[in-house]
Amino acid sequence: MGAMKASDLQTGEPVYAKAIGYLQYIDVPALQKIAEDFDLKINIISLPGKFLTPDQPIAYIEKSNNNDIKLAVVDILNAFTIDDDRVFDEDPRFGLIILSEIGSRALSSAVNDPGTAIDIIESFIRLFSIWVD
Repeated sequence: MGAMKASDLQTGEPVYAKAIGYLQYIDVPALQKIAEDFDLKINIISLPGKFLTPDQPIAYIEKSNNNDIKLAVVDILNAFTIDDDRVFDEDPRFGLIILSEIGSRALSSAVNDPGTAIDIIESFIRLFSIWVD
């Protein structure tokens, strides 16, 4: 798709979140098309699952010509889905957090369910072995 490794140094014009909430989804193919159509380089700096406010940049745009990029910014913002809740689809960290909370509660004195805690540990082993491969 033409993606490049991100650098720590963010340059260009910032694109700010348009809402308060969790970043749920990034439409990467749409961003690629926008970058090609407007001759831009788009640096995404927020991953799905991050809580955003309108004062936080979610991306930076570097333009290689003198085109007006206001239309591109609107399209870029439409490629980011921000809503009230985190979702599992694009946010694997959220799934890991939920699993760890289930395991924690299973070991609490109120529940005392070591079988569930063992199941959670086995799930983590399966998930991390898939991730390593």
